[in-house]
Amino acid sequence: MRCSLCGCKMQPATIRSRVYYRCEFKEEEATLYPDLTHPRTVYLREDIVCQALDRWIARAFAPDRLPATIEALTHASAAASTAETQTPGQAQARQAIKECERRLARYQAALDAGADPAVVTQWINEAQRDKDAAQKKLDAPLRHPEEADPARRPTDPADH
Repeated sequence: MRCSLCGCKMQPATIRSRVYYRCEFKEEEATLYPDLTHPRTVYLREDIVCQALDRWIARAFAPDRLPATIEALTHASAAASTAETQTPGQAQARQAIKECERRLARYQAALDAGADPAVVTQWINEAQRDKDAAQKKLDAPLRHPEEADPARRPTDPADH
């Protein structure tokens, strides 16, 4: 489940015997997205979500809507199977980009707090180089299917 305000994945938490989904908007993220109005923490009760979801499922699978629902599921399944999957390298590059953005936000905050601009500029340049390198990895097209999945790499029979 994702937060509708920031798009981040919400984490489950049990509070007083009830399950809630929680989105915590940290100061670092607030620095990255200054125009976003987001409370420090958003809680969403799971039982309320499940009630609405149950009603939606009951309508979608009602006898008069069943053919349309099956057709929609078939199309969604076909689209998902042809969609580009994320390789471990791409996931790592995305994570590196996020980390670089966090670093850049911290460095900007350090500048705002009066840190030495010459030192912080070096940090910023390093973080930007790391971010650019990760973005290049993310943008690079895969040349062979085995690059996406190491388990699919051909092996030399002599190795066995």
